[in-house]
Amino acid sequence: MVAFDEGRTSLGVQDVIREALDYLLERTEMYLERKDKLGLIVADRPGGGRKQENELLESVLSTIEVGTDFVQLERIPLNILTTPSHLICHLQIADLVVGIATSMVAGAKDYAEPLFPLIKKMLIRNAMGYIGGAGLKLFPDDLLNLYHWVLGESTFVKTGMGSGWGLPLSHRPYGANEWNS
Repeated sequence: MVAFDEGRTSLGVQDVIREALDYLLERTEMYLERKDKLGLIVADRPGGGRKQENELLESVLSTIEVGTDFVQLERIPLNILTTPSHLICHLQIADLVVGIATSMVAGAKDYAEPLFPLIKKMLIRNAMGYIGGAGLKLFPDDLLNLYHWVLGESTFVKTGMGSGWGLPLSHRPYGANEWNS
């Protein structure tokens, strides 16, 4: 799952969507590589008209063919398939998963918190066993303290860079638990 705080970035909505898709493709590729599997992504039809959907799918296909700046995509052999979510119960369940996780990140925990342990079990982990940055990617990176408050992780690790930090970091947003207030 990828969550953006649009208020902390100067990117426009379409750029945020593209960036989020790149993060999703990278993390999906890394997970599939560890499992030595191929994968297929099925998603709800995006908002806007057919023209916007086609432009988005063409852009994603281009990324699948050439990779991102950081990851070659070899385990996702087809473009994202889209369909209205009301036609596939799996996408309706995915909407619930994303809604619960997003509510937790946003601090709107009243209804989400009792269900989040079930969702947390489904999120992929990096090679070091952490969800933060892998199964849940927050953008911008300033938000990494939320991995501590939302996921209960005491460390954030960038496995590709071989570096990590203890959480929470007092000089970053949510260094104190103002997320919980």
